[in-house]
Amino acid sequence: MSLVDGNDPAATLAVLRDVATARETIVNTTTRAGRTRSASER
Repeated sequence: MSLVDGNDPAATLAVLRDVATARETIVNTTTRAGRTRSASER
């Protein structure tokens, strides 16, 4: 991943967590719009 330089597990996890949070936010927003449902809602 180009955002993380070297082998820093903490930095890698932080980036992955940010990506997951952003994706979850998009999914939740889309769900509220009534277009799709997230897998976690089943």
